[in-house]
Amino acid sequence: MKAHTFLILLPSMFFVFIGFFTPNEALSKPFIGDHTSIDQVYENGRLLRAQFKNREAREYLKYSMKKGSAKGFYLYAIELKGYNQTVRTDSNVYDYISRAAELGDKQAVRYLALGELSEDVSFFWKDKYFELLNQLVNEDKGQAFFEFYLFYQHSDLELAKDYLKKSVALMHPVALMVQGDLIMQGGGPYWFSFTRKKASIEIYKQAAKTYYLPAIKKFINILDEIGDEDQAFEWLLKAAGLGDLSSIALVARTLSGKKGVHKYAPHSLSQAKAYYDIYIDIAGQDKFAALYTSMLAEQYDLVNRMSDEQLKEADQNLIKIKENVKYFYSSDIFWFDDGYLYSL
Repeated sequence: MKAHTFLILLPSMFFVFIGFFTPNEALSKPFIGDHTSIDQVYENGRLLRAQFKNREAREYLKYSMKKGSAKGFYLYAIELKGYNQTVRTDSNVYDYISRAAELGDKQAVRYLALGELSEDVSFFWKDKYFELLNQLVNEDKGQAFFEFYLFYQHSDLELAKDYLKKSVALMHPVALMVQGDLIMQGGGPYWFSFTRKKASIEIYKQAAKTYYLPAIKKFINILDEIGDEDQAFEWLLKAAGLGDLSSIALVARTLSGKKGVHKYAPHSLSQAKAYYDIYIDIAGQDKFAALYTSMLAEQYDLVNRMSDEQLKEADQNLIKIKENVKYFYSSDIFWFDDGYLYSL
């Protein structure tokens, strides 16, 4: 897949190159028609879910599931689990995930293999999961080694650590993040707290440099904790440049001069409005409705502070930002197929 550069607008109105990323293909406007593939229907539902449009997403995921999509079965089950539960919800969720696993979906197989099921059931799926991981070694060693770490961490800790080490050596972002956590928890040859903290921060930075979104967001939190606001805002811009909706909201608030949000970052009303426009245009209200309402009120207040020239500038900024982002979304553990809690 072709790699793309992406750019971020700074208040000086110069474009600043901040890195490379390889986005997935742009998703078309959601539509179920005679010529829409089931994979595309699933991807539309998946993206809608990641944009907080859960009610609409469920319709697409349910449709893809009925047409036999393994991924559709799994993600619809996960969505059903967190919505309007009834006495039959748990049974339906298990049935749908089991069907997804039978159709070969790795996330579903992992869910059943590592979940809290009866020993005879989990043993069957563990065997299947082990088989899938051996196949994955030929396609993505870093991910396979990391999942072997997850597979063995509660049964053979030494073997699990060995797989984690192999995954770290291949610069797998989640493995790096786990390694950073382990260092902070006492792992590694560090006698002093300051050297331990320095080593862990460096590991987290390496993970962020892979442009894996949860790693960037983790690193931003660390930079905020140690008071490095300049670098935190720089990485926040990178996360926004990858289309992350929560980062876009925070960039909008920061550039508008909202108190308590990266107070030393530069302000630009025209750029702030562009980010507000993106969030309000893209984000749904099935989740974080209070944030959406706040963003809408803040955008209204911002517009009243802007001149006609600044408003025109904001429109141009909006066009340029959208040109460099394939899609906007908010990631969670079910967006990334890495099986770990850092996909948040």
